[in-house]
Amino acid sequence: MASDHAILVVDDEPGVQALLRSVLERDGFEVHVAASAEEAVQIFHEVDLDAVLADVVMPGMDGVELLEELIKLDAGVPVLLMTGYGSIDAAVDAMRRGATDYITKPFKRRRLLSALQRALSLRKPEPRATVIEQAVLDSALEKRLTLRELGNLYIERALSVSHGNKVQAARVLGINRRTLYRRSHRDGEHVN
Repeated sequence: MASDHAILVVDDEPGVQALLRSVLERDGFEVHVAASAEEAVQIFHEVDLDAVLADVVMPGMDGVELLEELIKLDAGVPVLLMTGYGSIDAAVDAMRRGATDYITKPFKRRRLLSALQRALSLRKPEPRATVIEQAVLDSALEKRLTLRELGNLYIERALSVSHGNKVQAARVLGINRRTLYRRSHRDGEHVN
């Protein structure tokens, strides 16, 4: 397997975090780790993630609540739930709520990597920039915008489509989020 994929592992047990980090990094994944669902949401806002592996049973917000929160932020990112207390009813419920897969612990490396690969292949595409291109071009022609103004308008429309989520807006534009931050704050300008 191979990767330029960033994966977020969410588990309150340090041993599980270390095991998953080791397995995933060995397979070429960029791994981010959170010890709680609340920390995971913060990382989700800061990092362009390709998938999330989350434990179901955690103190505070549990994995199913985290799943629902992440779907609100970006429905395209696959979320795989893990649990040591697997039941068919719980798995069905998680899938109905939007989980991409439901993995029971202890899991085999092959099963984990297979589920993750399948989730990555099913990743829902982000709305492409073409959704906003026509509106931006119409406005640019009508107002005779400079290239810089056109770029800023494009960023504004992408942020609007993604409801202000800069990571998602960067995906819509097909650029790195750091590039979006630089463009939206260059020369003291700020694009909302």
